[in-house]
Parts: sequence; C-alpha cells; structure tokens
Amino acid sequence: MRLCDAGAKCCLDIRWLFVSRTSQISPYPTRETAFAASSCGSSNVNVLGMEINMIFDTHAHYSDGRFAQDRETILSEMMDRGVGNIVEVGAGVESTKDALVLAHQYDFIYAAVGIHPEEVESLDESHMDWLKELSQDDKVVAMGEIGLDYYYDEPPREIQRYWFMRQLQIAAEAGMPVIIHSRDAAQDTLEVMQEHCDWENGGVI
Repeated sequence: MRLCDAGAKCCLDIRWLFVSRTSQISPYPTRETAFAASSCGSSNVNVLGMEINMIFDTHAHYSDGRFAQDRETILSEMMDRGVGNIVEVGAGVESTKDALVLAHQYDFIYAAVGIHPEEVESLDESHMDWLKELSQDDKVVAMGEIGLDYYYDEPPREIQRYWFMRQLQIAAEAGMPVIIHSRDAAQDTLEVMQEHCDWENGGVI
C-alpha cells in the first residue's frame, strides 16, 4: 500500500502490518489503533511529548453514524493531532459506498472497499463485479475489510470462506493490498490466504 500526499512530499509504503485486538474490545470499534509511521521527513509533529512523523491510520470507520454529530470537527483536527492519512474501511455494501464518499470529500482520506464476513450471506457475483469496478477508483487503495469471523455461527463458515476467497482473488487481479478481519478463525484465514492471496501486494491483518 503506497500513498503520497498531493505534493508528493510525504510517502508511505507498507508491506504487511499485523494488528492484534483483545477480546474485550468490541468487534465493531469506531476506530482501531492500527498505526504506522510514514516517512514524511520535515512533517514531524509533537505527540504526547514525542517528536514523530505523521501517523497513518490504516483502519477507520468515520462514516459510521456514531460520528454524525462531530465528524467534520474530528476530521478537521487530524493534521494538528499528527494523523497524516486515513483509510476509511468498508464493511458492507452501504459502508463501502460511504467510505468512497468520505474519501472523495477529504484529500487525506482513502477508501478500502469490501464486504465483512458477517455481511456475506446475501452476496452474489454482481457484488464482485461491483467491487472490481470500485477498485479502479483513484481513491481506493485496498480491498477490505474482508476475512472470516467464527465467533458466531452465522453466516455458515463455508459461505464465509467462499466470499473471502472471491474478494482475495479480486484484490489480486487489481494488484491491491487487503485488509483482513479474522476472529476465532486464524487457521482457516491463513489457509485461504495461502491459496488465494497475492502476498506481494501487502496488507493489514
């Protein structure tokens, strides 16, 4: 995943970023703290008394309705708080649409498009064609959030695995990184990825 700002002064190149979340945290956090520092050179900022480069938030859900009251205020303060780039991550059809809208509203926000494993039961190949089309958008930088979630019994695991595989295939065809959701499904997640993921494109787990 490689992002540059409009003036090409700040570039970020990520291969794989592995993020662990404890079971006490909600499966649908409003914002996950999966951060990687970019190589912004002169764009250092002071955060909590430390001089660091601008932060790149690889997984955000600011289009969520819980941000409706103060979304614009929060996003307008990002640069001052040391956040240089954000990937707004889709988790279903509607949230993917919302992620794209937000990405086109703000220069520093990019979109990931994809269907979360809890949302795959109603999918068909027309949704895959739609994701392929979205992957061509200039503001789309990754496929996600996709993966497996065995915490609950539904959707059936074989359905989850199938649509995870299909979205990995689309990401590979498009040469895009992937953003992986895996809960209580580590072995199956790895097996599906070993067969269908293009590891050279990188991603976030």
